Amino acid sequence: MTSLAGQPVTINPPYLFEDSSILKEGNTYYYTYCTNWNTGGNNMGIKNAQIGVMTATNPLGPFTYKGIAFGNPAEYGLDGGGNNHHSFVKFKNKYYVIYHSRNLSRAMGVQAVNTDGTIDLGGNYRSPHVDEATLSNGMFKATGSMKGVSQVQTVDPYSLNQAEMMSNQSTGIKVNGLGDTTVSADKGAWLK
Repeated sequence: MTSLAGQPVTINPPYLFEDSSILKEGNTYYYTYCTNWNTGGNNMGIKNAQIGVMTATNPLGPFTYKGIAFGNPAEYGLDGGGNNHHSFVKFKNKYYVIYHSRNLSRAMGVQAVNTDGTIDLGGNYRSPHVDEATLSNGMFKATGSMKGVSQVQTVDPYSLNQAEMMSNQSTGIKVNGLGDTTVSADKGAWLK
């Protein structure tokens, strides 16, 4: 990006940590984000690493805080309290929350060392989850589960199903094309 079409705007959500997302539904913009780890003692009922919701009629705001749409994965018994990267999406006229937990690494007994030097028996391998969500009276709501959603449709393995996407890569990766993308990798190279 070399220029902006306007001036940057501060949204200023309460107890923001990271992982912001905006979804437009009708004339409303829903800004969702992960709350931080220092929420104790607030008068808003916000807990650590939950998904907060703010709404506006303009993508630049002003946004109004509406509440918590989704709890920390630990609130649903999915892990010991990992943070909450997420997205609310609409697919085939239904809403879903896509998020992760560390339930698999905890079940495997994988350990990680926390930044304070303590041992985290949950490790930091993150397992993806998809659960149904609702949008009612201007607010998203969802609950985490191990079951997830039922299959929405089948995929024909004999026809082209475009699904290329990557977020990170090491050196030694060559990407060619848009749409019909090809990727080649040198020995030891990786992509995600």
